[in-house]
Amino acid sequence: MNDEAWVRLAFAQAAGALALDEVPVGAGAGLDGAILGAGYNRKGSDPDPTAHPGTYALRPAAGHGRTR
Repeated sequence: MNDEAWVRLAFAQAAGALALDEVPVGAGAGLDGAILGAGYNRKGSDPDPTAHPGTYALRPAAGHGRTR
């Protein structure tokens, strides 16, 4: 994926937050151009104190087991 594709992913995720009346912030995590995780802000609707977009993006990415 190029930079524009990553920004489009973040905007698409932010739309999910906006649909929940949350602050529209989205995030993505990837490796070698592949999307490993994505998420959006849910701080107001999710009781989890880590309900940040980056956390939602990184959780599935961490499950891939590859690190550098």
